[in-house]
Amino acid sequence: MTKSREPKNKVGEDITLSSGVVVNVTALAPGLIQQIQKDNPDAIPPKKTITVLGGTEDIDNLEDPEYKEKQKAIETVRNGKLGEAVIEFCLTLDMSKYDGLIKRLEKVVSPYPIDPDERQTRFLYEYALKKADDYSLVITSALEQISISDKEVQERIATFQSSVQGNQTNGTTPSGPDEVERLAVVNPQT
Repeated sequence: MTKSREPKNKVGEDITLSSGVVVNVTALAPGLIQQIQKDNPDAIPPKKTITVLGGTEDIDNLEDPEYKEKQKAIETVRNGKLGEAVIEFCLTLDMSKYDGLIKRLEKVVSPYPIDPDERQTRFLYEYALKKADDYSLVITSALEQISISDKEVQERIATFQSSVQGNQTNGTTPSGPDEVERLAVVNPQT
């Protein structure tokens, strides 16, 4: 019997941030990632001419300093948008646990919004996500949840092989490493 892929009962991953706040991170939708990339396309590299056998050829000059600077700026914007999307759409937490803390914060900053989504986002930015590692953890988790893990690949390979491997030959002798096959060339064409 083959092993089928079983759905996970638990949605997301709980992560404790450096602030002590526990957030549940869910997967970032691949369509949102694609749209962010579409909205922030790579820079177009300039061309350079190189000499090749029999002439010249124009190729992309990926080492051009202006191009590298533009590409780095685009990647910075793109990564910022991906991080923002993770914080806005992939993180959830029980805000009621932090009502007292928010009241203390409001003594120092303007009042928090009443809208639950805006309130949570502001709390995450102003308190919960204190270190760069916090951002890295939640973004990595949201992106890894949409990819296939090495473990899942190995399980699929094992399942696939057991499903198709045969136990008997069909009466023919399989080729082996000592077999030599030769082709004779008769009347080579010029």
